[in-house]
Amino acid sequence: MHRRFHIFSRFHLQSDEKNVIISQDLPKIGTKEDEIEEFIMSCLKKLVKDGIPKEMVDAAIKRQEFKTQEIPGEGYPFGLMASIRASRTWLRGESPEEGLITTKPLEQLKQEVAKGHFFENWIQEKLIDNKYRSLITVKTDPQYNEKRLAVLNEKLMARKASEDEAQFAADKAEYE
Repeated sequence: MHRRFHIFSRFHLQSDEKNVIISQDLPKIGTKEDEIEEFIMSCLKKLVKDGIPKEMVDAAIKRQEFKTQEIPGEGYPFGLMASIRASRTWLRGESPEEGLITTKPLEQLKQEVAKGHFFENWIQEKLIDNKYRSLITVKTDPQYNEKRLAVLNEKLMARKASEDEAQFAADKAEYE
């Protein structure tokens, strides 16, 4: 039996980059950044130590195989999505055609997984032992809107002093 923790609202993984970027939105956690980072790192270490069940890996690969067999469009025209895929590889100095071939990278992954402990080794090397890992905390400013309006009003008043009333009224309507 596998227990799953559902504390995350959104998880982002960008794998089209040479450097993998993993980001996590954790709303309303207050000042518990260190505890959250420690929790995530302990989960990753447990995965490396205990291993990832083969059934989970196989299921994830099957799902990805199914997903990559088509370009769904995600609301965009097929041609545009194909162009985006081609440009990703082209921008990295590879052939644009490589971006359209969806089975080759998956076959390579399956070969690596068949050797054993691929994901566990990847987690250890790229996440746990990564000396460039960073934690970035973005906090909202509850007075942001009020401060922004004050700055805009200040700009409007300065403009009013230097312009005629008609231009001032047009500018004010644009800001509102």
